[in-house]
Amino acid sequence: MKQIVTAFFMMFLLLVQIGISNGIIFADTQVTTAERYHQNIIAEIEAGNLSNAVIDTCKAKATADRYVLQTDKIVDSTGKTVAVEVILKYKYRIAFLNVEDEHQKCGYAR
Repeated sequence: MKQIVTAFFMMFLLLVQIGISNGIIFADTQVTTAERYHQNIIAEIEAGNLSNAVIDTCKAKATADRYVLQTDKIVDSTGKTVAVEVILKYKYRIAFLNVEDEHQKCGYAR
């Protein structure tokens, strides 16, 4: 009887470990996807020469993809935009542990 209880306990621990591992792998996938998305947005803004239309399009696309995109223009003394700070906010979730947090990735388009 003791062996049966021990075996079931070990199976329970194994299932918990599998659930936690899957959650961590999925969370890492979310981070990697958000980092790539952030790099693509910066590349798109740079390719559009920091124009307002491109920035607005990127914001709309980010909202549709369930990200929050914030931009701040950096201007020189003549008022010309020389860079754009790009902040992408995304959800970080590990469902098995009921962990949900908001992370952000910051970069500059020049």
